Amino acid sequence: MAFLCVVFIVFLVRFTQLMVFKTANGEDLTKLVHQMYNGDEVIPARRGTIYDASGETLATDVKTYAIYAVLTDKYKGVEYVEDKLATARALAKHINMSEDNILKLLNQDNVNQTAFGNAGVNLTYLQKENIEKESLKGIYFTEKISRDYPKGYYANNVIGLAKDIREDTSVEAQGNPLQGVMGLEAQYNVQLRGIDGLVNYDKDFYGYSVPGTQKVIEEVQNGNNIYTTFDSRLTEYLEEQMSKIYEKYKPKSMTAIVVRPKTGDVVAVSQRPTFNPKQQEYPENGWINQIVERAFEPGSTMKTLVLAAAINEGVFSPMELYDSGKIKVGSIVVNDWNRTGWGRISYLQGLIYSSNVAFVNIVSQIGYDKWKEYMDAFGIGRSTESGFPNENVGLNSYASEEGRASTGFGQGVSVTSLQLVQAFTAIANEGKMQKLRFVDRIENTTTGEVTYTKVQTLSNPIKPETAKWVLKYLEEVIYAENATGENYKVDGVRLAGKTGTAEIYDEEKKTYLTDGNYLHSIVAFVPSEKPEYVIYFTYDRPESSRTSSLGLSEWFTTFTSYAMKYLGKDEAPESQKAEVVPSATGADVETAKEALKNIGFTDIIVLGNGTIIEKQAPLDNQLYTLDTKLILYTGGIVTLPDMTGWSKLDVMKVMNLLNIPVNFEGEGFVSEQSIPSGVDVSTITDTVNITLTSPTVKSTAIKNTSDKTETTSTTKETE
Repeated sequence: MAFLCVVFIVFLVRFTQLMVFKTANGEDLTKLVHQMYNGDEVIPARRGTIYDASGETLATDVKTYAIYAVLTDKYKGVEYVEDKLATARALAKHINMSEDNILKLLNQDNVNQTAFGNAGVNLTYLQKENIEKESLKGIYFTEKISRDYPKGYYANNVIGLAKDIREDTSVEAQGNPLQGVMGLEAQYNVQLRGIDGLVNYDKDFYGYSVPGTQKVIEEVQNGNNIYTTFDSRLTEYLEEQMSKIYEKYKPKSMTAIVVRPKTGDVVAVSQRPTFNPKQQEYPENGWINQIVERAFEPGSTMKTLVLAAAINEGVFSPMELYDSGKIKVGSIVVNDWNRTGWGRISYLQGLIYSSNVAFVNIVSQIGYDKWKEYMDAFGIGRSTESGFPNENVGLNSYASEEGRASTGFGQGVSVTSLQLVQAFTAIANEGKMQKLRFVDRIENTTTGEVTYTKVQTLSNPIKPETAKWVLKYLEEVIYAENATGENYKVDGVRLAGKTGTAEIYDEEKKTYLTDGNYLHSIVAFVPSEKPEYVIYFTYDRPESSRTSSLGLSEWFTTFTSYAMKYLGKDEAPESQKAEVVPSATGADVETAKEALKNIGFTDIIVLGNGTIIEKQAPLDNQLYTLDTKLILYTGGIVTLPDMTGWSKLDVMKVMNLLNIPVNFEGEGFVSEQSIPSGVDVSTITDTVNITLTSPTVKSTAIKNTSDKTETTSTTKETE
């Protein structure tokens, strides 16, 4: 009886637990029944698409497939690869892997199944369909949502990347697993990702959905679409040219930003090294967004802002003379880049030759405190509030007299490309500094509502009249004789600009690098009257220091020429009339010379005593001014020409055609060549050393008077 009473009490407790509390062994029975006869399904939200300004797709969601092979009969009822050679041969036609490498994977021992690395993932539906047509036993697919970047190399570090978060974590993500990890994809991840939907339905005994029982618990809200400010024609051409220069001259890095100064719109941007999501290429050193995350000492492009401040303060006297070469500041001596200077020259000439001494003096005339106020107004050392992850604000410590003076020529202060270009918009936009825009508008895909990013003026650091004069003076940097920017002329357009050659500080060694290790740069306002674009390129330590400026000028002139044609602004004034240089290869020498002269070209150099032209320079179907030196190579007995007075670019044309190594010393025009003219080039086995100097200083100076603009010329022998 006692035993039966105990059993009854246990039964009663258990029954009460099941019927009243609906729990058993810590489990909620109601929940278990719900799970057995009721199901929920997450409806993935589609991640928003990223477009260029005109609506071309830059990033979008796609269904992709990954392929794998079952190699053994371990899995009951599952086919496995039997004819491995035939399977390898068939797969090699459809994925980016050789037949031999596929066969190695299929022949692995003690492996039940295998994947095919990057070659076997992110396959399109068409690839999957074509593989399935091969009827291969043991070949299977998995499906997932991936992010597609259809243009490959296209502002990748700014557009960014969205990845499946399940690849790098143990998270079992429901819905759309894509998450932005860099660039705009990360910055606008919340707007792009959307909100997954949820549907509830009843299930039968076998777990199948009962028709008509589906209930929408949460409506799916697809991600918002983002329209960038990028112009695809300019960006794609920029990418193409950067790849060529990067491969040809092998610099450590390159960056490019092209901005419309009136709105601050970034119409093209790129960098090297970078990554290519289309080809699944992700080099480790290509991840950083250099224009935002990398701070550097800009060098002489900073003189543009110093010039603007000096004009605005009324202390820039272009025809006032000073002693170039060197100047003592505190405990250091500041030298001009050519060490000896150009003697006693005007401040305008100091700008044209990029004299450090001139700008140390100019900063002193502005006043250190006042110049610091201008740097602050231009945003130097301050965040641009771009919204990109890991933005670097640079450094503007301004602690010592030596440091304050050095900022005048772009050393002792570090900036990002984004900071500097934003400051340059004030020069191009009548004194108004515009916030740079990467996103034009965001479209809500559910409501259709469009939200525009404001065009925003951040400050007015200089007066409109000041901006006009800065552009006039910067024209001289390009067009004055022996100017530092003479290799950056672009046929068909008048531009203003400033070059930069900055020393690079080694953080580990706590000193500046030597032996030609410089960061080269160019800022240009195109065209100089009412600029449509501000173009800023940086070019860091090419493989050969001898081709440092050549690579940058080649890159800049080619791109800018294209940009002007694209705008329809390539009609040159009569003084700069230009024509396309036609191909003369294969033609008779005299006939070709006559044809080129009829077009208008006057400076034609023939190398060799042959009768038929074998090679020529330039030959790239680009516009050139009619005073361009054309080099025609005929073979036969070829002697080295007298290159006295030639530009570095013209010397390079000859040396490239003759395949002779050359070394340059100095800047300017040829004053000496180590191997004299008339020597048979077939006997030359050594490097030809070329000395460049500026024997005379000639400048078209702009003099500002109260009622007129007057043009004068000055000449000064170099000391």
